[in-house]
Amino acid sequence: MDKTAELEIRLDRAAEGGCALEFLLRQPGSAAEARLLGAMRVLAHLDAAKLGDPLGSPAAYGQRLSAQLFAQTPAAMAFVKAATVAQTLGAALRLRLAIAPTVSDLHRLAWELLCDPMDGGFLSTRETVIFSRVLARADAGPVLLPERGKLSALMAVANPTGAEDYGLPALDAGAEIRRVQGEMEGIA
Repeated sequence: MDKTAELEIRLDRAAEGGCALEFLLRQPGSAAEARLLGAMRVLAHLDAAKLGDPLGSPAAYGQRLSAQLFAQTPAAMAFVKAATVAQTLGAALRLRLAIAPTVSDLHRLAWELLCDPMDGGFLSTRETVIFSRVLARADAGPVLLPERGKLSALMAVANPTGAEDYGLPALDAGAEIRRVQGEMEGIA
């Protein structure tokens, strides 16, 4: 899949408690993003204590996290719409989770275990989903990146034994390394 639809889910502190959610979708070839919730105010109440131990039962943790994030129907439907758009276009879905500095404590949650609100499967292990978290800054100062040729990177591929005991698929570490190296051409 060489095309990518981008869905950014933004979480920010809500005055009335919980987190305000915003879903922004950018389709391949489009210069504009769509606000999938429009002007609707949708909240999520994320309670780490009710999620349990992510290592004890990753699937149960991920499903509880999904249930909390997508508790309000418009949030679940916004995700489903973005996933459907990507699938219809034959595109991967780049899912970015943007956690505002006002709710930085949410970085402690195991977001990589987030599940699809429709089928309950892990999102981050799907071939068609590229999952990442976005680190936001509290100030508006510019962030300047060095030229690509001056960058260096360290890559690690986690491939623990016994992953299938936790309901996780086997990983082809060599294929993952080749895929990432292809994306990082020109970077030491």
